[in-house]
Amino acid sequence: MEITGLCYLSNSFVNVLSPAFAAILFTYLKPLGFLGELSLNLWFLAIGVNVQRWEERARVAGDTNTT
Repeated sequence: MEITGLCYLSNSFVNVLSPAFAAILFTYLKPLGFLGELSLNLWFLAIGVNVQRWEERARVAGDTNTT
């Protein structure tokens, strides 16, 4: 996700300076962004959420908010 963020940040920065060059640059940055976002989605699908740990943290957070 860091690489994806850098791709979008650099594309936005270049788009301000030179929109014509940004269009060319985006064709090279688009696959990197796609790979980063795809890998995150696959991670969420494969690993998911540890429900027991999630409920434990929610319970602890609920206990601290009531005091």
